[in-house]
Amino acid sequence: MVTEARITSPELNATLLPGGSDWVTETDDGTVLLDCRLVFQTDDEALIAMTYRGIRHGSPEVMAQLQRGEAVAPDLYYHRVAIFFETSAHRYGSLNKTLAVGRARPGLGGGVYEVFEVM
Repeated sequence: MVTEARITSPELNATLLPGGSDWVTETDDGTVLLDCRLVFQTDDEALIAMTYRGIRHGSPEVMAQLQRGEAVAPDLYYHRVAIFFETSAHRYGSLNKTLAVGRARPGLGGGVYEVFEVM
């Protein structure tokens, strides 16, 4: 469950609002499938919905470490997401036409996604 998140970039700073959904499905081989829907509020009060689907997999040992919340080097497992945004705020309207991808890495108190726009 995602309980705390921030979007930080030169063009946009936003904080997660309560009430999102975070569906996690684990397959027989230990692969984790993610389906997450969140709403962020920007520092200038705009609302931005973010939806992402992702995949996380690795060796059984690494996946067990991740499940226990242990720090694991990001090159030992695969964790990628495809991200879409929606907003009615004109100043952030270009997000409605953006597909982004992200890769996860461990961070203080949870994971961090590095997000890149697909050009």
